Amino acid sequence: MRKPQRKMWLVMVITVAVSALVVAALVGFALAGRSSASSAVKPDMPPGLKAKALEMAVVCSDPQPTQIDWSLATVADLIRLTDGDSVDAAAACPHPEEPRYIVVLHGSFEYRQARVSPGSEPPKGEQVVLGIDPATMEVTSLAIGGTWDASTLPQVQSTTATQPDTQPTPASE
Repeated sequence: MRKPQRKMWLVMVITVAVSALVVAALVGFALAGRSSASSAVKPDMPPGLKAKALEMAVVCSDPQPTQIDWSLATVADLIRLTDGDSVDAAAACPHPEEPRYIVVLHGSFEYRQARVSPGSEPPKGEQVVLGIDPATMEVTSLAIGGTWDASTLPQVQSTTATQPDTQPTPASE
């Protein structure tokens, strides 16, 4: 009679052990899912966007901006950000909901290629705001000067001129 009791005891031990493993696995999956959701991966700066931003920084006399904020938004967001100061923002796109990369460069800029009245100084400032068509990567608008708050843009990200494209950080940091 001892052998059936041993078998029953062994079956119970195995059942409890398997149940414990299943519960541990389920708890582990639940915790892993919660932590990955809270640390969502931030999107990389799209290919060519950083190169275009740095190209425009050179055009605006500062090849090493201290910070680059960027967002995929709309022309309407660009106009709101710059209070309509963005050169050709409305004219470049009569449809305000068309997508635009909005890039805010921080540094010390002077736009020497600007058309100004004889004897006038070219626009200068600590920020340049670019509107870039995501389909063509063409700069559709430019504003220089102001102190624009890029944190008002949807899902804005920040990087630096020397930071690899694959490591953006939230602009609010």
